[in-house]
Amino acid sequence: MADPSESGRPEFNPYDAPKEREIPLLNETSVARTVELLNQTRPWVRFFGGMGIAFTFLMTIGSVIGGLLLVSRGQASIKVLVFVVAYFISGLLYFFPSRHLWRYGGSIAAFSTNPTPENLNEALAQQKSFWKFIGVAMTVVLIFYVVLLVLGLLGVMFAALARTV
Repeated sequence: MADPSESGRPEFNPYDAPKEREIPLLNETSVARTVELLNQTRPWVRFFGGMGIAFTFLMTIGSVIGGLLLVSRGQASIKVLVFVVAYFISGLLYFFPSRHLWRYGGSIAAFSTNPTPENLNEALAQQKSFWKFIGVAMTVVLIFYVVLLVLGLLGVMFAALARTV
């Protein structure tokens, strides 16, 4: 095995504290490739952002109209209210990631016309915000599922105990 000092690279020690690294400046070729790749994703980002905003509108308006129709027909109940509120809140939750995607698409456009580090950072910040929202939402949903699972199991156990008594 070759000695690391012979290759001119310092030996890597995973237990050392992180060291400051020099980040090489981007050259024209890498910037052009970055602009090209981001421009290829922009139509999809805009499509999904726009669809999310459209679904936000449809779900929130649909839940209100559906709730009003059911109430006008005399079918109002607690189940209907829970359904309408849950549908309305679900619709609103579509808005936030969709907004981040839409802004990400706009930031990509700004970077492609003026490829500065600030514009690239703005595009990546919007993308980060999208994934952060999705990550937090997924964590909340998973916790909700675990709570429902535990409550369901407790319900089954108590129902079984009630039958034996």
